[in-house]
Amino acid sequence: MTSIQRRFIKPKLRFSQFESEWDQAKMHTLTSVLRCGIAATPTYVEDGVPFLSAQNVSRTGNITLNKYSFISEDYYKKLSKNHSLKKGDILYSRVGATYGNAAIFPYEGDFGVYVSLTHMRTRKGISNSYMKYFLNSPYGKRQAFRGVFQGGGVPNLNVKVVEKFDVTYPSLPEQQKIATFLSAVDKKIQLLQRKKELLEQYKKGVMQKIFSQEIRFKDDDGNDYPDWEEKRLGDLADFNPKSNELPERFVYIDLESVKKGRLLKETEIELSTAPSRAQRLLAKDDILFQTVRPYQRNNYHFMLDGFYVASTGYAQIRAKYDARFLFHLLQHQPLVNLVIRWSTGSNYPAVNSSDLKRILHRVPTKTEQKKIGAFLSNIEKKMESLLMQMQQIHQFKKGLLQQMFV
Repeated sequence: MTSIQRRFIKPKLRFSQFESEWDQAKMHTLTSVLRCGIAATPTYVEDGVPFLSAQNVSRTGNITLNKYSFISEDYYKKLSKNHSLKKGDILYSRVGATYGNAAIFPYEGDFGVYVSLTHMRTRKGISNSYMKYFLNSPYGKRQAFRGVFQGGGVPNLNVKVVEKFDVTYPSLPEQQKIATFLSAVDKKIQLLQRKKELLEQYKKGVMQKIFSQEIRFKDDDGNDYPDWEEKRLGDLADFNPKSNELPERFVYIDLESVKKGRLLKETEIELSTAPSRAQRLLAKDDILFQTVRPYQRNNYHFMLDGFYVASTGYAQIRAKYDARFLFHLLQHQPLVNLVIRWSTGSNYPAVNSSDLKRILHRVPTKTEQKKIGAFLSNIEKKMESLLMQMQQIHQFKKGLLQQMFV
């Protein structure tokens, strides 16, 4: 290594057994490989050598292989001397909205790398895993942000800029300790993510069986409930009930506020500045059904306190019996398909509330609706708990990265 700029560097958070000073050096002095992937777009083939790009490096610092192209083996052999990957190398996204994300390449075998990625390999004495976490830390991200070129509307983080990044690092044992600790945090997040995915798959399967009546509930005496009957949605709920006068200040829920059953943002506004579409004053247990592009299923079961007003882009649905059951029915894909049939428009298909009320579906008795609603909502609560744990650990990790890297 050359051109190391030694100075005393003291991070806010450090393992107690380490006391030696940290060093600082330019990125190019700490890497034996630092280059873009293949610049020319090759001819893709149906099967061959996998060809990775920026889309294969996730924001969470992992390699994802859910989508990639192939190049021919002959083409790869021509380039492999200068562009071959080794297990443990770093791939760093440098082009597009996801620039500045680093991941360790965890595989053996032949893989090609496109120009949207920077390929890195650290020198002896520098842990690749430590370098990955450094690049993904707030300190590393700030350097990427300052160095990115925004010309032409597409962010571009030139390798010549990355070469000049200031990298702070401790002794190799401390690097390895930091990387091992942060890796354990990542594994905990991945475990929770996997549990959530399995629960989502279970819920999807069990909903299919419940609404197709393959699974039936029994009453408190162990007896079968009556057969389901076909009813219109308008028989199960009141649509767009008349509201009282809107309050002077409220939280406005527009079509960007809800995604997949979750309220993502709460924007409090004054009535005097509210958009004309802010008309639906919500009561607890109301359901908001997105009438524009209903296939997105961005609907919401409202259970909050306070003044909330929704956009007329939603149908406001007030269940007559069990709101939990009705919400899950409205999220069920076969019913969504029925809604789409009633929708008009091609680019922005929409259904009006009067047509929505007329849609027919087989439903159980009020008592069985309550049992189904409680059962499915219990699964939702478990999923929400897992999501909250993931968010807490993400925040914990963010704090660690903020304090460990300077």
